Amino acid sequence: MAEKSSKFWTRVYLLDLLFAREGLSSHSARTERQLIGFLAPAMNYPSRYALVLISLLSFLALPQGASAQTWSAQYPQQPPAATDLEALSALDVWVAFQDGTLQHTTNGGVNWASVSPGASALAALQFQSGSLGWCAGDGIWRTSNAGQSWQQTHAANVRELSMASASQGAAVTTAGHVLTTTDGGLSWTDIGAVAGLSSPTDIQVLPSGHTWLTGAAGALFFSMNFGATWTLVSTGTSAQLTAVHFVNASQGWICAGADILRTTDGGAQWTPQTNPTGGVLHDLFFLTSDRGWAAGAQGAVLSTTNGGATWSAGSGAGSADLLAIDAVDFFTVWASGAAGSVAKSTSGGATWSLIAGGTSVPGPFVIGIDASDSLHAWAATFDSNVLRTQDGGANWVSIPCGVNYQWWDVSFFDDLNGYACGKRQSFFPSVAYTKDGGLSWNQIAFGLQMDWHDIEAIAPNVALVAGDTFVFRTTDGGLSWPSTTPTPLGTYYGMDFVDGQNGWIAGSEVFRTTDGGSTWTHLFTPSIAVWDVDFAKGQEPFTGWMVGEQGTVLKTVDSGATWSSSQIPGYLGHLLGMSVVDANTLWVTGDSAFVARSSDGGASWQVEQPAIPSGTQLRTIKFANPDKGWISGSHDIGVWGRNSDLPCPSPTVYCTAQTNSQGCLPAIASSGTASQSAGSGFTISASGLIAQTNGLFFYSKVGPDAAPFLGGTLCMQLPLVRTAPLSTGGSGACAGQAVLDFNIHIAVGSDPALVAGQNVWGQFWTRDPASASTTNLTNALQFVVCP
Repeated sequence: MAEKSSKFWTRVYLLDLLFAREGLSSHSARTERQLIGFLAPAMNYPSRYALVLISLLSFLALPQGASAQTWSAQYPQQPPAATDLEALSALDVWVAFQDGTLQHTTNGGVNWASVSPGASALAALQFQSGSLGWCAGDGIWRTSNAGQSWQQTHAANVRELSMASASQGAAVTTAGHVLTTTDGGLSWTDIGAVAGLSSPTDIQVLPSGHTWLTGAAGALFFSMNFGATWTLVSTGTSAQLTAVHFVNASQGWICAGADILRTTDGGAQWTPQTNPTGGVLHDLFFLTSDRGWAAGAQGAVLSTTNGGATWSAGSGAGSADLLAIDAVDFFTVWASGAAGSVAKSTSGGATWSLIAGGTSVPGPFVIGIDASDSLHAWAATFDSNVLRTQDGGANWVSIPCGVNYQWWDVSFFDDLNGYACGKRQSFFPSVAYTKDGGLSWNQIAFGLQMDWHDIEAIAPNVALVAGDTFVFRTTDGGLSWPSTTPTPLGTYYGMDFVDGQNGWIAGSEVFRTTDGGSTWTHLFTPSIAVWDVDFAKGQEPFTGWMVGEQGTVLKTVDSGATWSSSQIPGYLGHLLGMSVVDANTLWVTGDSAFVARSSDGGASWQVEQPAIPSGTQLRTIKFANPDKGWISGSHDIGVWGRNSDLPCPSPTVYCTAQTNSQGCLPAIASSGTASQSAGSGFTISASGLIAQTNGLFFYSKVGPDAAPFLGGTLCMQLPLVRTAPLSTGGSGACAGQAVLDFNIHIAVGSDPALVAGQNVWGQFWTRDPASASTTNLTNALQFVVCP
């Protein structure tokens, strides 16, 4: 016993050294309770000693997570959207929220109880009775006791579900797979992806087995046998279908963008119906073949008493987009949506009362954004501040940058040296500069009455600012700004430099410089208003683009000597901002909340639809890589960010394993791809382990390391997160194996930070009673969580 105790306290000393190095001093009681029962038998020590060893895994506290949406409001953060609701009666209503919570009222919305089924995201909700219900998002949960408790019955990311009865139903995943159940959702069968379906949005199952499924590009699929086989139905539209509702086998309706389509022959033919609001619709519901309701963008609520031959617009449901609508009788209707909105009508949909939310949290007016990489970005606001993020937009800090100054633009040469331009309300313009990454700012005022429109930092101490008529340049870090205004005089809205010498300004005139803005060469006078210009980095001749009115895109492949003109198909609004990532990838923004990407140098475009007010002018855009970027504009939307959906690299094995007491060097391996949405299929394994012992996989989201630890190597930086304990199994020398499906760990939502784009570094720790340290560490695996 004395020998074992000596070894034990040696390990404690090593732990103390490690924690001193990392600046750690405490661990949580919650972690103690979780691990004490596991570590004590695993290490062959009494539980009172395991309290000390818990320091080994005190880095397992779970961090705060981030949204998994493609586009999301980053500053200010909005209340979670109310994604679905189910009205069981005029008094008994359930609402599902994007953050994985449920709200339940039994008195018509006077009081609400918060319920957590165990999800970290919810998109769908349905009750078959007052006691039997289901909710789905990053999994499927079931209750049979009116929500007092919930059981998770599937782990896939689900877009929508529909139960035709207490036993029979179906769901569609975000990846387009259809899940079916015949036992009331206790178990689900994945019957595979529906060929041709992209971006699934809704599913409805009728007791007859008739099943309808909607998606992008007007895609409507029909099954007569609960999804066993599918037929593509022609709808006559190419708009994304957002909702489907049939009251029987013949009569049904779909939402197609701003349109409503009706069929009376089971989907063979569809007739358009008039939407008096003209806005995009997200959901509809019919109580009978005559009485129905629809909900959509900016608080739009519609009702019909004649099957949709005519629709009437209601009022009072707020200004946030409504995503779901449900009715219990001809008079009592409920709706829910963005900004946590829940609205109720007792007049059949004519007038509404907001029960909760319904208006977005106003953000600062931002028209200038810059980023040095995917983590570091800045935004100039009209409220005298500059916003700064160092974690890709998960958190933004607002830094005062002047008294009553309206900042129009911001530009950083690197993570420390940056410049902002603006003016003090209706008075003289000003430029501010920072040398500490935006923590503090110094200002220089100009004795002119004009507006700035763009500023560009081309070296730590060199920057240019342009606007109405004038161009000024600093070479001393912002202390002085002599004029370098070109002629003929113009008004300049966009400016871009590919290096310290080559740059362009554009507006009513277009110029080029090859000496860092000291002198300018006039290229041409455009026939349209040009609002922005951006070039791809690389070797001369340079490739670049300009955007302007009537959806016009101008492109040059010879540094601006000649330009070709094109338009984005179907868009005639003003293009106001652009961000060029490389010679093939560019993004543009404009009027009517327009965002589009080209991956082939502007030959074709893919339009994206952030869930922001449709009337928003998106005036600024900045992308750090082809898929990670930020936008902003009017309507007080603040800053919106886009998560990266770049293809994930293959996992990489690194670091050094610890030879175990049987002379074997354990090896870590993986199969499949880590995925935020798959639910399973990414297996991390280790071989060459001691048989019939205990272990676990633990990981970091900070970075790799190679620190001596318990006779082996700790391959990750603190803090760390653990997965569930496991057994190595096997029999014989080095016959143990550890196997973990990491996608299941992602799907259960215990670590909400495991979203697309997150880097992970991890290794296995197992028990090795015969070794000097009584433990064993494998080498390590680095991987990225894919969408």
